[in-house]
Order: sequence, then structure tokens, then C-alpha cells
Amino acid sequence: MDDKLAILRAKKVGMLIRLAREKAEKQVDECALWLDLDRNDYEKIEAGELAPSLPQLESLATYLETDLKLLLQGPAANTAAEPQISREMNLNLVHLRNHVIATLLKQHRLEKNLSEDQLAEQTGYSPENIVLYENGSEIIPFPALLHICETLGIPLADFFNQPPAEAPLSPATAPAAQLNDLPEELQNFIANPINRPYLDLAVHLSQMEADKLRSIAASLLEITY
Repeated sequence: MDDKLAILRAKKVGMLIRLAREKAEKQVDECALWLDLDRNDYEKIEAGELAPSLPQLESLATYLETDLKLLLQGPAANTAAEPQISREMNLNLVHLRNHVIATLLKQHRLEKNLSEDQLAEQTGYSPENIVLYENGSEIIPFPALLHICETLGIPLADFFNQPPAEAPLSPATAPAAQLNDLPEELQNFIANPINRPYLDLAVHLSQMEADKLRSIAASLLEITY
């Protein structure tokens, strides 16, 4: 990936985060605490010197009560925000989303019939980085995720915290009559907002071929709180 392009993308995102924070009348220390970062690292994000991950951007959008697209594209994309959640729930959700995105990344690579080495060669990242990204050991900086999406020819929206537009009906949107037939424990799981990424991931995985699904089983085992 062109380093200059990555820097420009990081600076744009950082500027949009700062504007959203100021509009929400939040302090740097408050946002740093929300993301479980020290002040210096958070300031680097706003300065464009440190690229946040997509889950961190989603988390900030929730905290600043704005839309994720505002942090990606600017004010013209602003719409209603998701309800506020607790800091503890947020940190759990960010951790979970990092692993969900890692698994989806591996799924998309397999669907393109590419090895880790081939994707590394096409993106300019090291094979070691690709492996770390896919097993969730290292968070994926947003510019890197965007570059990988461009390389694989897939929409960034596939990684957003929502089902794909053409996906079959998910459990979260199933008719009430169908939900009533489920065990109470499963109904409670579906009703809990923090479990939304699990449901979204299930939609993606339900569309995979059996052999490719088996190949990412190890990654799924890493998706824990």
C-alpha cells in the first residue's frame, strides 16, 4: 500500500474524529478512557499519526452519539446514532468486533482462493501481518482494512456492524412467532444488543461452503470476551 495514501487516510479520519468529539463536547481524556487508551495514543489518532481500527471507530461513533459514516466520510453522511452503552460493554464489544472482523477477513480471502502469502504480496504487507490480522492477535488499522478490501475487490460495508444488504433474514429480524419457538436462553441472547456481532457473523458464515467454513474453525475459537 502507498504509505502516503495511508497517511492521508489516517489524517482524514483523525480530523473527522476530532470534529465529532468537539461537537459532542467531549474531552480528549474522556475519549481515551472510553477506548481504554492512554491520552498520548488517543491524541495520535486525532493527529493522524496512529490509525484506529474499525471497531474503535464504531465505538467512538457510539460514544460521541454520531453515525459511523460521519467518521469515515464527513458531515454530509451524518444520521441518527445508536443508543449509548456502558464503558465495560463497549470494551467487550470492541474486543469481540476485532475477532469478528479477523474471521470475516479470512473468509473473504478464502473465497478469493488466495493464500496468506498471495494476499501479502498483493497488499504489500508481510505474511506475518496477514496471519496476525486473521487470527485476531493484532488489530487491523482502518487504512489497512480499507486497502485489503480494495485489493480483494470487496465492499468495506461487509465489515460493518450490520448484516449484508442481500443477506437472508437473520435471527435478529425474524418474525416474533419464530422467536417464540426458540428456547428462552436463546431468545435472551438475541435480544441482548452486545450479541449483535455474533448474529451478523452467523449470517456471513451461513453463506460459506462447508470446506471453507471448516478452514476458519480455528479462528472462530478465538472469538471470546
